[in-house]
Amino acid sequence: MWLPHANCTTATLRPRHLPLAVTLPFAAEWLVTTIFSEQYASAADTVAVLTAAAALYSVAFAARIGAIALGKTVSIAAVAAVALAVNVGANAWAIPRYGFEGAAWSTLGAEVVEAALLAA
Repeated sequence: MWLPHANCTTATLRPRHLPLAVTLPFAAEWLVTTIFSEQYASAADTVAVLTAAAALYSVAFAARIGAIALGKTVSIAAVAAVALAVNVGANAWAIPRYGFEGAAWSTLGAEVVEAALLAA
């Protein structure tokens, strides 16, 4: 569903997300400990996972804009339902076992599914 007219949206998203996607994983520990304190230093590892999820969200967002332009709002809702089911199911399994790290990986998995389905 990737459409040429979605390039306008993609062009506006890339300058915003690319610098974050490149720098956040390297600055994660500093950011987390500076903003929240050393007590939360262990959460810094999940920043890279959530940054990847945000980058995939931008891909899904651009594809969603293209689908809206084509009037395919029902398919957007169906993809959102699938992504929600993946996220809830993965969280139900991962959070009891892996805590916040499991939640981060569940979010990434749901964004992979959503971006793949919308961009297909």
